[in-house]
Order: sequence, then structure tokens, then C-alpha cells
Amino acid sequence: MKKLMFLFFLVVFIFSCRYDNEEEMLGMAACDTSNVRYSVEIISILQSRCFECHGGTATNGGGLQLEQYAVLKLTAQNGLLVDAITRQVNQMPKGRMALTAGQIAQIRTWVRNGAPNN
Repeated sequence: MKKLMFLFFLVVFIFSCRYDNEEEMLGMAACDTSNVRYSVEIISILQSRCFECHGGTATNGGGLQLEQYAVLKLTAQNGLLVDAITRQVNQMPKGRMALTAGQIAQIRTWVRNGAPNN
């Protein structure tokens, strides 16, 4: 019986050990927040993670069209953008893997810098 319990705990221990650094798991480059630009980093994140629901003719994003810079800037300035990507309940993008820590850091830096159209 002791051997069985030992094996059980050994199996549980082995399967609980894992490495979950999303950026390394998905082969993403290191996150650089020193010079975050709307035209490079932010638009890239939005295109790959947000515009499916919040861009173009998408109708499942609650009417929020982030392709329009003025709408995006207002959403960033009033705190809704960072809140949507960092909250624990109903986190965006809905039904998909959360943004990486690097992507969130870049968005936060851009917002902190006034969400410029650069």
C-alpha cells in the first residue's frame, strides 16, 4: 500500500511540473518596451489579437471598432483597454489565449505614454 501511495504522489508530482513561459513556448521574441510605437508594435498586436472581433466589419465585438485610432485612443485613455486585457473575468480576447506578458507590457507602456499615433 505504501508503494502504491508513493507511486501515486510521484506521478502527481511529475505531471504538475511544467514550464509555462508563453513567450518562449510560442517562440516569441523578448518583449521590448523601450520604444513602443502605435504603427509597429501596437497595431501588430491589435491585428493579430483584437481585430477579428473589434475591427472592420466584425459585428461580435459589441460595436467597439479598435481599427479607428480615435476610438482606440479614447478606449486606452479611459482605462478600458488595459482593463479588458488584464482582468481575470471576461478577459480579452474572449475565448482565446490571453495576450502574453510582453504584449500587455507594450500596450501599458504605449497607454502610459499618452497613446500617441506614432
